[in-house]
Amino acid sequence: MDFSANVRSVEVLVDLKTALGQFSGDLQQSLTAIAQEMAQVQQWLDERERYWQYQVRHGYHHREAEQELYNVQRWKNAVELAALDYQRQAHKLASQLNYDVPKAGAFLERKIAELNAYLSTINQLPAYNRVATMADNAIGAVDFKKTQPTGDAGGKPIGNPAPETGSQKHTHQRENQAADILAAQGYQVEQSPSTLPNGKNPDYKIEGEYFDCFSPTSDNIDQVRWGISQKVNSGQTQRILLNLEDSRFEPSDIQKLLLRKPKKGLKEVIGIKGGKIIHIFP
Repeated sequence: MDFSANVRSVEVLVDLKTALGQFSGDLQQSLTAIAQEMAQVQQWLDERERYWQYQVRHGYHHREAEQELYNVQRWKNAVELAALDYQRQAHKLASQLNYDVPKAGAFLERKIAELNAYLSTINQLPAYNRVATMADNAIGAVDFKKTQPTGDAGGKPIGNPAPETGSQKHTHQRENQAADILAAQGYQVEQSPSTLPNGKNPDYKIEGEYFDCFSPTSDNIDQVRWGISQKVNSGQTQRILLNLEDSRFEPSDIQKLLLRKPKKGLKEVIGIKGGKIIHIFP
């Protein structure tokens, strides 16, 4: 099997299949309701035609009755022509709903099953191959590496820590905490390094690589990916130090997320949870 398939999100296909079924049901109900409304209009016009025919035959308000009968019959003919044109189009649409929509649903069902089988196979690969597949899906064949400590345990960050004041106090506390944890495990950490050529200011330089801190609090795991994507897309960083101390998610949850929805341009994610350092990606 070729493990370079770019599987973005099976959930999107599941949602599409559900939405397609909902759309089909809603449209069927709308067609039925329109047919009933048209039938009621035609029935009312038939009743008015009989009424004014009776008035004409018996000479009641003869001139007025003839005019009303003429108006009713003119509208009745116009409605019948419109109804015939609508019925032709509605029949065509109903045929598509009865044939094309189930066919599309069955196609999506097959693709969902195939992709789930693919992901199941990927999850059974050895960790090295699985991560390589994630990397290939993210940005192609790139020389990925995990940043490793080169210093002694018990170290301290250098540079300027983030100011733990104002509205960003808690965020900056988590940023500084992450720097302390890495430095204590022997990583060479510089906080607030010099500005990049693109004008961006990542939070750290860790073992010579620029990283930015992200401390998510959302209960929606897709918001975590969105936050990572924003940092990558803006040019702020290609490497994330993900502090999960305020998150209900585990590093393994984020790894599965990036497996399902790889992020192009992302080179590395180091996670922190419970004071421990976990390499999430690659």
